[in-house]
Amino acid sequence: MAIAFRSLFHDVLRASGGGEEEVAQFFACGMLINVTTALELPEIAAPILDVATG
Repeated sequence: MAIAFRSLFHDVLRASGGGEEEVAQFFACGMLINVTTALELPEIAAPILDVATG
């Protein structure tokens, strides 16, 4: 699992042209959105979603 996740991270780095910190923040935001959605706590991720949808 770790090898696949590392590979995914590097694929996103290459495809996006972003830096490691930027891609790490992208993954972190995605995880926050997934977890808060699963726990039915959308208000926690609302600030991120508001920025993403503009």
